[in-house]
Amino acid sequence: MGAMGTIAGYGHSAAVSMYGSILLHEDVGGYVLVGVVSFTAAVLLTVLCVRYSRKRKESNESKEEEKT
Repeated sequence: MGAMGTIAGYGHSAAVSMYGSILLHEDVGGYVLVGVVSFTAAVLLTVLCVRYSRKRKESNESKEEEKT
């Protein structure tokens, strides 16, 4: 990637290769951590809701089968 940038004449090829370190520069690490934790919490909440919905649906189906 850096070689292609050098050949094409782009002067900021070093910034592309160091993008990960720029994200953690100064106090940005806290924001990255909050984003990762928030995403993880959202995924867990979604999984729990889907499981609850499936169990509830199965419970309703079994109750209907018992009535017949």
